[in-house]
Amino acid sequence: MFPTIVLLDDWGNQVDWLSGESRYFADPIGDGVKIRLVYVPAGKFQIGSFAAEGLGPEKPQHSVEIRAFFLSAFQVPPEQWQVVSQSPKVDIERQAEPVHRLPREAEWESACRAGIGTPFSFGGNILSRYVNFDGTQPYGNCVRTDFPEHPVRVGNLGIPNGFGLHDMPGSDREWRQDQWHPTSRFAPADGTVRDWGGESAVRVLRGGDYRSTADQCRSASRIRMPELTRQTGIDFRVARSM
Repeated sequence: MFPTIVLLDDWGNQVDWLSGESRYFADPIGDGVKIRLVYVPAGKFQIGSFAAEGLGPEKPQHSVEIRAFFLSAFQVPPEQWQVVSQSPKVDIERQAEPVHRLPREAEWESACRAGIGTPFSFGGNILSRYVNFDGTQPYGNCVRTDFPEHPVRVGNLGIPNGFGLHDMPGSDREWRQDQWHPTSRFAPADGTVRDWGGESAVRVLRGGDYRSTADQCRSASRIRMPELTRQTGIDFRVARSM
């Protein structure tokens, strides 16, 4: 599949339409429900924000190399959650990594960027016609725009990134496996999960939600959240190792 990619300049003007490449398969998870899992290729990228962009928790920017993996094309909708929530618990002390899991922080950012090093996978900016965020709080010099002011059906905006992943920025923030650390210093260079040395009961959220500013929807943006938090504007994606 070749998704159409929109590229915007720093002022939110559309500068190009490109064709990406998406490889995926439908993964059955039970009760006749399938999740579309998209292939995210292995490779190196710069995780975090550069000097003039972002906040302390996103720094220092450094090189990470991840292995190829699969990630669900959409945030998990209610009908899939009903199946996932009834899956048997995994004893991580006795069993190898489960087939389905949350993505690691480095995996998620690599998937969100889709090979693009700009603040957003759409280029230098975003618009609320492509990303569900608070369009009255734009990034940089972009114009203010109307926005839905509520979550929308997954994939409803219709424009994926270059890997074929929908709603990576905006709509709902997404859980990561990783414990919260206030900086990316000492983060694993191989993209493995950082589940040590941080706040054990606090996890990382990525992506921004429908109430977020454009700045909070940047590919490098990250916030902390207690892992037992239950509220609107938070969702997750399913990842699967190769």
